[in-house]
Amino acid sequence: MKTHPDARGRGCASAAMARAAAFFVDEARVPFAFLVTLDRGLFYERLNWRLFGGVVNVKQPGGTIHFTANEPMVYSVRRTAPAAGALDLQGLPW
Repeated sequence: MKTHPDARGRGCASAAMARAAAFFVDEARVPFAFLVTLDRGLFYERLNWRLFGGVVNVKQPGGTIHFTANEPMVYSVRRTAPAAGALDLQGLPW
């Protein structure tokens, strides 16, 4: 999520994330949600996302690697999201 500096503070990003959270519960019915962020997730932490302290694996043309380009975060939906361990995205990171 990226908000232009001139548009910040209006609640648009927070509203979008609230809609995403509702989708996770009502439609996707997932146990937890996952995202990666460039800015250490300060915005997301205010919305109850938590830093994931484990390893994130992704596929690349040469095989599976640990994804370290961004900070991983998790959000509890139907169960408590893991705080550590290993998450394998079973595919490309994007």
